[in-house]
Amino acid sequence: LDGLGFTKTENVIAEWHYGPESWEVIRHPEQGPAYGEELNGLESAAYAAAVLQRFQDAPVDQMFFYTGGSSLFGVYDEWHRKRLKWYVFRAFADVARGATRVVAPSKAADGWYCLASKNAEGRGYVFASALRQPGPLQLEVKGGMKPVRVRVIDRLRKLDEATDWTWKPEEGLLTVPRQLGESAVWLVEFE
Repeated sequence: LDGLGFTKTENVIAEWHYGPESWEVIRHPEQGPAYGEELNGLESAAYAAAVLQRFQDAPVDQMFFYTGGSSLFGVYDEWHRKRLKWYVFRAFADVARGATRVVAPSKAADGWYCLASKNAEGRGYVFASALRQPGPLQLEVKGGMKPVRVRVIDRLRKLDEATDWTWKPEEGLLTVPRQLGESAVWLVEFE
C-alpha cells in the first residue's frame, strides 16, 4: 500500500481462520467425517499460534478472528466446550501481558514460530509453536533467566503443565520432548 502511495491506509484482515484442504467437506460434511478435526483440531490450533506470533511483525493494523456462535470455526463447539484454539488465545494473552517484547527468532521456513515478552516483575514468557513439524522444542535462553513452568497444547494436553522438560543452565538450553510427532504449542514461563 505504501509503495502505491496509500501511506495512511489501514491494513485490515477482516477475518482469518485455518481452512480445510477442500471446501467440499464443509459443503458435504457427511462425505468428510473428519472435517471438524481438520478445521478445529491441533493443526488449526498450531496455525492460530503461528499467525498470532508472525503478525506481531507484519504491517497489519487490525485482524479479526471471529469466535462467537460459530460451531464451525470458533473457539467453542456447538455445546460451548473449549476447542484447542481457545487455549492458544489464552497462552497468547499471557505473553501479551508482558510489558516488553523480547527478541525470540522464529524459523518460519521450517514451521517453527516464537514470541517472547518480559514483564515489569522480571517474569518472562515464550510462546512457541511447531506447525506440522516433529521433534522436541529446544530454546536457547540468554540473559540469566531460568524456566519455571512449561505448558503444552497437543492432542493430549490443553495448556497442561509438562513435567518431562530438561534445563541445562550451563548451556542455557531448555528441551521439551514431544509425546507425539506432530504440531504442538508451548507456553514457557521464566524467572
